[in-house]
Amino acid sequence: MRIATIQAHIESERPKFVLFYGGGNDAIFGKPYIERWSEIAGIDLTKNQIAIRNGVAYVVAPHPTAHGITNDFWIDLGRKLAAQQLEERTLKGQND
Repeated sequence: MRIATIQAHIESERPKFVLFYGGGNDAIFGKPYIERWSEIAGIDLTKNQIAIRNGVAYVVAPHPTAHGITNDFWIDLGRKLAAQQLEERTLKGQND
């Protein structure tokens, strides 16, 4: 039920990107969170990689308070997302 609700919100709101936090396992169901997030995205996701589906960028990143995560990690991720958005707009402009 939650997965369908989140998918519906993504479809209706059309965000530029969706960020999923953490790389652990669901304590209740014992499955890696990335399996649920891949189901939400409708594509296989890989940690720290940008995946695109229907114009939405999906990213699985460590939790912001995870040991060893620095501000540079988030700055770099932001730059990658910005570059991906620019590339997508450029390609769209070429096809118009």
